[in-house]
Amino acid sequence: MKTKEMIKIRYSKERLKNNLRLGIVFISIGITLVLLSFATGDWKSVSLYSIGIGQMGAGVCTLIIYYFENQKQYLTLKSGELIKNQLIPKKIKLSKIKSIREFAGELKLIMGESEFIINTQIIEPKSLAELKKELNLD
Repeated sequence: MKTKEMIKIRYSKERLKNNLRLGIVFISIGITLVLLSFATGDWKSVSLYSIGIGQMGAGVCTLIIYYFENQKQYLTLKSGELIKNQLIPKKIKLSKIKSIREFAGELKLIMGESEFIINTQIIEPKSLAELKKELNLD
């Protein structure tokens, strides 16, 4: 646990690419449905226009998630703290970790009564090795 500078633990490239692709697919389907609704009018009782707008909304949300994850990445090690980058970031001090358990693709950092869970399956392999090195798991 010798963190001096800021280290970013990155999401896997596969995860980021999938979020980008999914966002583009949702927006494409949404645009197609909106255009179809203008061409054919309403379809039965459910409007293709409404479904298309919903699809585009889902696509935009997915692209926002992609952008956030690409910019912030999964974890940040800085000044003896481990920060999980999410909408409301979660922080722990590395010095307060009492034990670490590795099981089923997760690292559980145990600090007395609380736990900090890290999903290792969504971390880029190089970053995972760096994280384990920082946590003295190698």
